[in-house]
Amino acid sequence: MQMTPKVLRVWAKILRALPTSRLVVKCKPFCCDSVRDSFLAKFQKLGVESLRVDLLPLILLNHDHMQAYSLMDIRYATLDCPCLLKMILERSIAHLNTSDDGRS
Repeated sequence: MQMTPKVLRVWAKILRALPTSRLVVKCKPFCCDSVRDSFLAKFQKLGVESLRVDLLPLILLNHDHMQAYSLMDIRYATLDCPCLLKMILERSIAHLNTSDDGRS
């Protein structure tokens, strides 16, 4: 898997700034446990709990592949990586909206 350290640092910074957000990374090599473990360890070193990063391997059926996108609020493809990075802002958007209104 090719992803630069800079891209990892940027996503880690975003996740640290939005503590209830999650990141979904979809990439064929994530079918291998050692690749998954190595990738998650990089995020842990950057201060992001591995439970906040979901790794999806290749999804064979087109229907299932498209269904995976329904789990995501924002989809982002990096220019320096063949994998698609997506961020799920589960409760973060609601949290940010309530913070703006003065509600808690």
